[in-house]
Amino acid sequence: MRKVIQKIEYKDKLIKLYDWMEYKLDEPARNVECFDLDGEWLWTISSLTKDERTDCWTNIDVKDDKLKAFNFMCYSCEIDLNDGTIINEVFTK
Repeated sequence: MRKVIQKIEYKDKLIKLYDWMEYKLDEPARNVECFDLDGEWLWTISSLTKDERTDCWTNIDVKDDKLKAFNFMCYSCEIDLNDGTIINEVFTK
């Protein structure tokens, strides 16, 4: 079982950010998952880039009914709460 470093309960969902250091180094760490309140898996956030060493999520936040996820490459992304797809991305550095 992977270590959860952040979790957010929002409406009927539980969103978990797992420790990206526990993933293989040669593939993207798709380390944010969403579950219903019964613990059933709903989705995993898709990868933003294909860089195996730096494609991981580092923080999540829900504000104004929107899920924001931040990755190691300094992108802030809005995530669709229904299926985990990336709606838009903004480079923040």
